[in-house]
Amino acid sequence: MKNTFLILLISTLFLSCSNSIVLEKKHHFENNNWFRFDEIIYELEVEAGQKYTFEGFITTDSTYNNRKIDLGFYIYLPDGGTRLGDKSFRILDYEYQHLGEKTNKNYQLPVVFKEELSINQSGKLKIKIVNHSQYVDNNGIISLELLAKKL
Repeated sequence: MKNTFLILLISTLFLSCSNSIVLEKKHHFENNNWFRFDEIIYELEVEAGQKYTFEGFITTDSTYNNRKIDLGFYIYLPDGGTRLGDKSFRILDYEYQHLGEKTNKNYQLPVVFKEELSINQSGKLKIKIVNHSQYVDNNGIISLELLAKKL
C-alpha cells in the first residue's frame, strides 16, 4: 500500500511539473545566410491564465565567423499588448571557437528568448524574430528553431 501511494505521488508530481511543447518550428535559411533585418513570423493559440516560455536553437556551420548575433524578439499578445526585447547571443568565443554543441558538421547553440510569459486573454499570439546584426550578410547560419512551452 505504501509503495502504491508513493508511486502515485511521484507520478502526479512528474506529470504536473512537465512542460508541454505547443509550438516547434524550424526555419532554414536559403544559402545558409540570414540577412540583416530579415524577419521570421510565427503564430500560436494561447490560453488565458497560462505561462509560456520561448526557447530554441541557432544552428551554424563552420563558415560562420561573427562572435555574436543580435536579434529582436517581439511578442504581440491577444489583448493588444506587446513584449519587445532585443537579445544578443554569443555564438563564437573570443578565440572564434563555436560555443554550440557539434552535430555532424554543424554547431547547435541553445538560446532562451523569453521565460514565463503570463497570458491574460486567450487567442492568437504572434511572434516576430528580426535579425539586427551589424552585418548585412550572416553567412553560415543554417537555421533557427523556436520552441514554445506551456508551463
